[in-house]
Amino acid sequence: MPKKGNKKGGNRRSPNKNSPNRRSPNKKKGNQHHNQHKQTSPNNGSKSTSNGSSHNNNNNNPSSSNTSTQQNGTNNDNLPKSPAMILKDKGNTEFQNHNYKKAIDFYSKAIDLEPDNHTLYSNRSAAYKSFGKFDEALDDANKCIELQADWAKGYVRKGTVYIQQNKLQLAEEVFKQGMKLCLQKEPLKKAMNLLENEKIARMGKEKKTVGGDHAQAEKFRTLINW
Repeated sequence: MPKKGNKKGGNRRSPNKNSPNRRSPNKKKGNQHHNQHKQTSPNNGSKSTSNGSSHNNNNNNPSSSNTSTQQNGTNNDNLPKSPAMILKDKGNTEFQNHNYKKAIDFYSKAIDLEPDNHTLYSNRSAAYKSFGKFDEALDDANKCIELQADWAKGYVRKGTVYIQQNKLQLAEEVFKQGMKLCLQKEPLKKAMNLLENEKIARMGKEKKTVGGDHAQAEKFRTLINW
């Protein structure tokens, strides 16, 4: 009987104390938990690493840098200019030197290369106006507005041509239209100032009363401050 008891007792103690089979599940669980921790850490690390590497790649990527600078409107001077923009610069130089015919020629060549560039029509409109070709100047101003309806300078070009043609009422209507459609109103406010001064000057020539002059000026100041 003691032998049987010892045998049973030995079998009972071995799983609890000395049997490797009893402790191996704990180790296995611990190892699994440890392995899971190891597996999770590289993933987390790889995420941060991948984020870091992608960030570095963006910083080192010339195309992405150029795209961001173009969108922010910075460092454009470092980008190579297109042939049309080179011709535009030449036209600007001739315009500043009052060589309006040459300026028109350069702008026209630039438009042949970039027919959808609204700034080229704006510049050529100014050159046409200075050269005394008002109909052509109006055509280019209208084309500029057609291509970029929310760009204030197109309306300024058109309105100033009307002023040159003594069509002040039409000029005022154009400026009002631009004020409604354009977010950048400062060029239009300056144009309205020009129109105000022109109207006051003409009233003086026509010997209008002082009160009339002030009333007209107040009217345009209200539009400018709007």
